[in-house]
Parts: sequence; structure tokens; C-alpha cells
Amino acid sequence: MSEAWRRLAQTARGESLIHQVAQSLYADGRWSFVALGHHLNGQVRIQVASQAGQALAPIEYPLDTAPCRLLYQANRPVDSLIYYPQLKRFSHWPLVHQFELGCYLGRRLDLPPALGEFHLFIMDKISRAEQELPKRLLVTAADRVADDLRRRADEQELNALRQMQQSNPLAFARLSPSGQIHQISEGFAQRLDKPQSELQGRHLGELVDLGENLSVRDLLANPAGIKRPARVTDRDGRPVWFSLELSPIDGQLGFVVTLTPSAPNEHNAFESGHLGDESLLHDRVQHELARLHRNQQVAALFFIGIDGGEVSEAQWHQLNDLLRPLLRSEDLVAQRDDQYLAVLTACFDNRGKPPREQMSAIAGKLHQQLQQWPAREAGQLVIRSRLLTSWDNDPAQVLDPAQATRWRVPDASLHSTG
Repeated sequence: MSEAWRRLAQTARGESLIHQVAQSLYADGRWSFVALGHHLNGQVRIQVASQAGQALAPIEYPLDTAPCRLLYQANRPVDSLIYYPQLKRFSHWPLVHQFELGCYLGRRLDLPPALGEFHLFIMDKISRAEQELPKRLLVTAADRVADDLRRRADEQELNALRQMQQSNPLAFARLSPSGQIHQISEGFAQRLDKPQSELQGRHLGELVDLGENLSVRDLLANPAGIKRPARVTDRDGRPVWFSLELSPIDGQLGFVVTLTPSAPNEHNAFESGHLGDESLLHDRVQHELARLHRNQQVAALFFIGIDGGEVSEAQWHQLNDLLRPLLRSEDLVAQRDDQYLAVLTACFDNRGKPPREQMSAIAGKLHQQLQQWPAREAGQLVIRSRLLTSWDNDPAQVLDPAQATRWRVPDASLHSTG
């Protein structure tokens, strides 16, 4: 390896890299002047320049006075070189008079537009024949400088984002695919009333309560993201309520998790026996489908309504109170819409009787209990049911009552399922 290439191969960054390039080109053919120019709005600013090993102060001049104007012509390939054996035609270019230079070789750097327009060029006092030009060395040097500019821009962007994230009053963090939180904003730390350093790497499940029968693992199983109520406990042991939302980033980075103060009635979903709303029902069904897919299990969903009659909000709540004694704490009763109440039996046990026999028995129990519901006299009582399996994947389809089978009272007397 020649001395020029050996010098160019050494590690350097920023201004040191330009001076290293200058040493390399001087070793190759005694080129005395190397500079990195930045073009912006018709002006060129020499950001770093080296002449005979000495750093020069920044210089600025109009683009149209300099040889590098050809590098920025429309449709000119970015990676092309421009060469002038003498510079008499550029009599208005300040560098010609300041340094008495007479030969020019330059190349534009291949960079994304967001990073700006840069070029690297070399000059000497004597004219050089084209066969003497260190074209390959300059191209390699230009590529190294471009890579360095990209890396430094990425680092600056990362530092800016880190500062924004650390001081941002909005409550957000990154949730890894395994449930740990990282890149925590100041607002997120304030919501949880803990220092950012203490939260780094903690599992979300250790910090927030998502309610019964729902875990962080269930949240992470939804690649499209999710929004649901959550609560934390403050230093005095009092519950604080939030709306927790996950927005997907990618499979490796995970999600952005945000915490926003909840509306006064959102935390009712945590209360035992509370009648859930349509949003909670959609979330729970989405989580249940993920669990069924993961564990190869089944669950049951029932829709209860009155055909031909209107049901008031008070009557729906009355129905919820009637059904609760039949259900487990982890089962969900929620409003599907104005026409139906939904009952989701999470963790449906199919290891005994066949699932559909169990569903029929549960529907029978529901029907018996519904005889005590005054609203049933306003029209025809309707019970629809469907089995949820690991094959289901669309919550909207699952929650469509028209896709469920209408349950009819058997001719024989109803029997208990035990």
C-alpha cells in the first residue's frame, strides 16, 4: 500500500478527516490545497480547508464565480469529476487571487438533500496533465467525507431527539417487544412519579395496572396497536387513571407507549361488575383473539337484545346486574350498540363437554336469568352466540351480531351445566 492510501485508511472524523485527506493527496502528488465546500442559496462556504498542512479560516464566495458551479448544474451526475488545468477564466473567484492557484479537480458529495450540498476539491499552483490527476484517491476521499457527514448528521439527530424525549412534557416512551420501557420522556416519568433513570428497562406490567384478565403480553400481541384504560398507584397509595395507547414502530423496536389523563368515567372499566362500552369490548375481543391464537384455545361470545323494542340505558345496566351472578370476574359484559349487549366468556373451558354443548348450556342459563328482566316484555328476546377460535382474527367481524348464530329455546326443559 502506498503512503497516500495508508494515510487515507487511518481513522479520522470531522475536520481531522479533511486534514488527513490533505496529507494523503500531498503524499500522492504534492497537491497543496484541499477544501470542503458547502453550497447554499447560491453561496459557497469553505467549511474546512488545508494548505500545505495548515488549516485556513472559513471563506465564502458566490457560486457563479467558482469552478464548482459546474458540479451543481441540473442533470449533472452527482459522482462526476470536474477538472480545470488552469483557472484564468475564473478571475472573480477569490481563491485564485488569495492563494495563486492554477489547477482544479473537484467532486460533489453523494448526500441526501436534507443534509445539504457539499463538494470536495483539490488545487495546486502548477498545472497538471489529466493523466497525473489522483482521480481514484479523490473519489475515495469524497466517499469517506460523505459517510462522515451522514454519521455526524445521524448523531446530531439522535442527540436532538434524545434531548427532546428527555425534556418533553408529553408522556411517551418506547415499549420493547418483550415489554420493557426505554427512551422515556420527562412527561412519562412525571406521570409515573418516578425518575427517568429508575424507569429505564423496567417492565410495563410492574408500573401500570391494565385491569382484570389483561396483561402487557396481551397488549404486545396486537401488532396494530391498542388504546385502553390503565391505572397507576401514586406515592400515597391512591389510584391515578390514564388512557394508555400503543402505536407500532416495527418488530424490533416495538411500540411507542403514551399515557394521557383519562376522562372521569374511563376508569369504570376497572370496577367489578361495571358495564363496559363498545371501545372496551373491541379491545377485549382483540386481546382475546391474540390469546386464543397463542394458546390454541376457544372462547364464547353472546349477544343479547330485544327485537321490536327499544331498551333504555337504565335497562341495559339492569341487565348487567342480572347477569353478573352467573359470570366470573374475568368475564366481560359490555354494550355492543343500542341493539345488543355482549357477554364475552374469556378463558372458555372446552376440556369437558364439546364447546358448542357448553355454549348452549350457558345460553340456557342466560335465558333463564333474562326472565327476570322487565325490558324483555317490550319485544322478542334475542340471544345470539358464536364460538371464538384461534382461526378468528378480525374483531369487527367477530363483533358483528349478524355473523352470530341465533340461539333458540330447546323443546326440552333447560338443564344446568354445573
